[in-house]
Amino acid sequence: MEDKIFSNIEKERIKKENRKLDKIYKETSDAINAKMDEVLQCLVKKNSILNFKSLKEIPLKEMYKLKEGVRIFKIENTKNSLVFETYMEPNTCLSLHSHDCYEIVQIIYGHLKDNVKPKHTYEAGDRLIYDRLEKHEPKTDVQSKYLITFIK
Repeated sequence: MEDKIFSNIEKERIKKENRKLDKIYKETSDAINAKMDEVLQCLVKKNSILNFKSLKEIPLKEMYKLKEGVRIFKIENTKNSLVFETYMEPNTCLSLHSHDCYEIVQIIYGHLKDNVKPKHTYEAGDRLIYDRLEKHEPKTDVQSKYLITFIK
């Protein structure tokens, strides 16, 4: 009889603990989603500045869809630098934006064009650097992957 009572008490404790964990998970998910919404709004609005602090708050090692055809995956997060793998489907473009930090883009495969610098196409193996507050509007016509490093 004692085992059954203990077991019911233990079950209630576990249920209570699970409710706490569910609440923490929901709060964390809501905070992450709010941060991603902030990042998305910057990339959707023309002439926006996407700051280093906002980029830093994006969780590590989780794939995010920025918009249709554009996904990011943060692979490194240090005090002064952030590294993302960025994937763009054919015929996609991000809105005109800038950053309060340096941005180094290495083209892994595919290519990158910039509507601000329309005469140049960067190919696999190329690297380009955007200065702080330098406006850019990246686009691609083909399946592409970039390694993007932001440096404070």
